Amino acid sequence: MAPAFFRALANTYNRLAALNIENLFVRKREPGPRRTVFVNENLPAEYHDAKGRVRPEHVYCTNQVLTSKYTIITFIPRNLLEQFRRVANIFFLAIAILQFFNKFSTISPGLVILPLLIVLGITALKDGYEDVKRHQSDRRVNHTPVRVLSGGGWTNPNAMGQKSRTFVRGIIPTRLRKKAQKGQLVSDHPAQTGTEPKVEHTDVEYDDAHEEIDMGPGLHLFGHHSDHSRPHWRKTIWEDVRVGDFVKIRDHEQLPADILICATSEEENVAFVETKNLDGETNLKSRHACAQLTHLRTATNCTNLDNHFRVEGDRPNVNMFKLNATLKLDLKDAAEREKERETYPIDMQMVLLRGTVLRNTAWVIGVVMYTGQDTRIVMNSGGTPSKRSKVERQMNPQVFINLIILAIMAVACAVVDSVLEHYYYPRDAYWLYNDNQSDDNPSINGLITWAFAMITFQNIVPISLYISIEVVRTCQALFIYFDSNIYYKKTDQPTLARSWNLSDDLGQIEYIFSDKTGTLTQNSMIFRQCSIAGKVYSGDPDVEDEAKKIREKTSTQSQSLALPFDSSSSSSTAASPSPLITAQKPLPTATADSLTMPPPQGSTRFVSASLTNDLRAAAHASDPVRARALNGFFSVLALCHTVLTGTDPETGAMEYKAQSPDEAALVQAAADVGYVFRGREVDVLSLQTPFADDNGEGTRIEKYRLLNILEFTSARKRMSVVVRKLDEDDGRVFLLCKGADNVIFERLREGEEGREETERHLGEFASEGLRTLTLAYKVIPEAEYEEWSERYHDASVTIEGREEKLEKVSDELERDLRLLGATAIEDSLQDGVPEAIADLKRAGIKIWVATGDKLETAIAIGHSTNLIGRESNIIVIRGDSNGRPVFQQMAHAAEEFFPGANLLSEEVVNHSHYPPPRQSTSSRSDYPLRRITTGLSSIVGPNNGERPGGFVLVIDGSALEHALADRENKSLLLKLAVQCEAVVCCRVSPLQKALIVRLVKEGLGVMTLAIGDGANDVSMIQVRCSESTIKGFVHAVWFGTVS
Repeated sequence: MAPAFFRALANTYNRLAALNIENLFVRKREPGPRRTVFVNENLPAEYHDAKGRVRPEHVYCTNQVLTSKYTIITFIPRNLLEQFRRVANIFFLAIAILQFFNKFSTISPGLVILPLLIVLGITALKDGYEDVKRHQSDRRVNHTPVRVLSGGGWTNPNAMGQKSRTFVRGIIPTRLRKKAQKGQLVSDHPAQTGTEPKVEHTDVEYDDAHEEIDMGPGLHLFGHHSDHSRPHWRKTIWEDVRVGDFVKIRDHEQLPADILICATSEEENVAFVETKNLDGETNLKSRHACAQLTHLRTATNCTNLDNHFRVEGDRPNVNMFKLNATLKLDLKDAAEREKERETYPIDMQMVLLRGTVLRNTAWVIGVVMYTGQDTRIVMNSGGTPSKRSKVERQMNPQVFINLIILAIMAVACAVVDSVLEHYYYPRDAYWLYNDNQSDDNPSINGLITWAFAMITFQNIVPISLYISIEVVRTCQALFIYFDSNIYYKKTDQPTLARSWNLSDDLGQIEYIFSDKTGTLTQNSMIFRQCSIAGKVYSGDPDVEDEAKKIREKTSTQSQSLALPFDSSSSSSTAASPSPLITAQKPLPTATADSLTMPPPQGSTRFVSASLTNDLRAAAHASDPVRARALNGFFSVLALCHTVLTGTDPETGAMEYKAQSPDEAALVQAAADVGYVFRGREVDVLSLQTPFADDNGEGTRIEKYRLLNILEFTSARKRMSVVVRKLDEDDGRVFLLCKGADNVIFERLREGEEGREETERHLGEFASEGLRTLTLAYKVIPEAEYEEWSERYHDASVTIEGREEKLEKVSDELERDLRLLGATAIEDSLQDGVPEAIADLKRAGIKIWVATGDKLETAIAIGHSTNLIGRESNIIVIRGDSNGRPVFQQMAHAAEEFFPGANLLSEEVVNHSHYPPPRQSTSSRSDYPLRRITTGLSSIVGPNNGERPGGFVLVIDGSALEHALADRENKSLLLKLAVQCEAVVCCRVSPLQKALIVRLVKEGLGVMTLAIGDGANDVSMIQVRCSESTIKGFVHAVWFGTVS
């Protein structure tokens, strides 16, 4: 009976503790429906009900976004409920109410409840002040101006819902608001109709030549025009943007919604955006317009009814890297209908997400696909939670225990008083004099005594405890703000504690999970070495002097360089590597600007004397095999990427605009040796080689038509482009590929030459802490490419399972590759990283580093960051260790290095993957773990396992895939990791980063801190089993002190 009672009591408390106040005041909104956005055409009849109204499933949410927690109506009840989650507040309220009855009153009831009112009032004022700031921020965002298409009879048929009444809208009458906002943007956009709203004091922009002439030369770009019936761009506010609207965004402006790009100011119809608000990455990303909509470059074109189309998209979701949508064009001409497909794929590369900022692009015109709560950034942000620290959550059960003790004391007093009164009342005890009243009952008196005891002993739960905690948190926030040790001088920025409630959690961190690139390192890539045809080329130490010499020599010798190629064979199965670039007749020259424009100059150039000598030897045909290898290697570097070119306005030199520092470093290195990527015109790539043309004059400009881009993803770990050479004598199709060595090697053709030598060079590069990349290529027969292109297009236009189908089709083509070589890039550490990690280790905090680099690179970085000390013992678990199961590797490591820790329970020993018992007494010979398992004896070092510096576990992604597969594997991995002072996970995917964080949080129940700087770290950071998880991005520096 008693255990059942206590279980029921515990379950009741757990349900109360898990009560989510937000759910009581915020209606859970399901993601919007799959949608079809209609542009320049009416809604179908089936979209309306019998009364002619648009059906609810086709009504989209407004673009109004509210992050505030309270309104005038909900502030008092919601804030009180949040505060009365504290058991102590409930107790003191009950005591105060009890003393309002004369029978129990000890002092004035007002004085009794005054301390509780002060605590509630101070906390409510703090919460109210924070929410007023949220309201102000919401208003600034929702009232940000944006240009939308208007005039010319254009209407938007897509139906929108009603906007919510915010703090201001619910209190201030509309008439007073309009009067207060006179002269500002005012827009009461009708939600359900497609009619054009009445515009007051709205700026108008005309972008076509005819309208600009009408405006007159003396007017500003924005001006009040007397005739607003012509197509134009009208300024409105963000919250009035609707699904299906055409919007025009200018440079340095934020995107108000998720927008499909129609056209941009750039010749290639590309746009550059800064996604810092989404994923924390500061480098620019490139996006391109939908090729079928690039003619929509003016307001007049957008309002033309002939330009009508539909955009079909999937339901709004939280995935910021995947979009399944299609564009459907209704072509009128039957012949044209046969020639072109009506359905075209739309992916995330054609979409600008809300919250991103347009950069280095004059303007972008697009169609709104998702608004407000349906946008990716809002769906990922979630509601505004009521955060509670671990200390505050632990206080509730402790206070609850105090209340139980207090109740027991009060019950004891009540029972004793009632028993004594029952015993002594008939005996006329003197202290019971005059107690023979009609309303005097010994049993009832016991209850009264119980209430008095509760009042008397109430100090066992001091109300000052909560006040003290709030004061301490405020002081902690001030100390953090004024701490000079965590002040960033470069940006003149102190550390700001945005949530005071969580400041005390910082001192309870036991495990830190950190990304490497951009977090421990600066994400500033420098090309250092490369391996080509079995030979390593390293950058010369004195880069600047050598760069000057190379530039001088290049200017005098470029006309004499002529590299002969064997163009007789175009088969991909030739004995010698088939060249990507063969002898050719002169092609149509590039534009004069591209030929005369100075090549790009990086901050650090790659200059190698041995490479220069080999290029000179190649020019004189002394080594044709190496000539083809060099030519192919740097051609892949210069063509396999998504880099775009621009012009530096100050120097007039060409500059590269890359999505990642890695791509910029690789393309810059190719340009440093003479393979200059000259840009992209629509789908034609221009490559300048360091050799003379067929006439022995100038430099040769080669042209390639870009057919397909198989983009890099964290799952694919490779990128490929399919190009066709534009030459009269050579029109072959090439697949150019670059990626991680393990991915590329498994896709090489059988018996590929130079593989072993390249693997050895990759190991040397990784041991120096360099990031490595492997290059390969393939010649595709024309018939094979045509068949594959049909399958690729069919996969790209499907909505369900598009990513999986594209990956399958891409993998079909990326087979039987031919190896070209490998690159090595240096990424230097952030300031203060080794000192910070050393201090964290001394504080007893365990650090897990997750990276996508090679195992050898991860170990080298571990040494340079002090994560792996000089005396540390390294345990390596690999997924490709000669077929040896991962479970056996972990079990042997537990036996070999921690024999006294009893990590292997009987259940683990009986596991199906565990090896049979040893037959020999020689344990060392039976389990040569440190050499056979790792194959890295030179990196692990001598006497591994016997050094006094503790243990570090290093495990790769393929091993993690098995180690996280079932309960037994996860249990053993966690036990093994707990024995180590640090863990390095290499070659891991974003999902695996999240799984290892969840493994520690759920397995150990400890406070963890996840740190990252990029989109691939979001899943790791968002893993949380409680509200106390601390989330954040690191961009600038690791500090060498731990408070």
